[in-house]
Amino acid sequence: MNARSSRRNVLKFGTGLAALSAASGFPGLVAAQSGNLSDWGWPSNYEKISEKSIAWLKSKGWWPLKVAWNPLWSDGNATLFAMKQHDLLAKRGLNAEFVPLLTAGLMNE
Repeated sequence: MNARSSRRNVLKFGTGLAALSAASGFPGLVAAQSGNLSDWGWPSNYEKISEKSIAWLKSKGWWPLKVAWNPLWSDGNATLFAMKQHDLLAKRGLNAEFVPLLTAGLMNE
C-alpha cells in the first residue's frame, strides 16, 4: 500500500465517522451547538457523580481517590497531566490526589 492510498483510506474513514456521529446525535455536537465549550474546544458539560457513589467510596476508605502515576513513564503521563492540569476529576465531583510512584509493583497494588 502506498502513502497516497493510505491517506485516502484515512480520509474516507474520518468522513464516514463524522457522518455517523452527526446522524446518531453525538452528545458532543449538541454541546458544540449550544456553545458550552472548554478553552480547548471540548464540550464542558460535566455530569457530577451522585452523593450515593461518594458515600460508597468513603465507606470503602477510597476517598479521596488516589491516582498513581510514574514520573519516569512519558506515555501515560500525558493523560494524567491533562486530568490534573484541567481539574477534570474535580469537575465531575471527585476529590483526587495524584501520587507519584517510581515502581510498577506499587502501582499495581
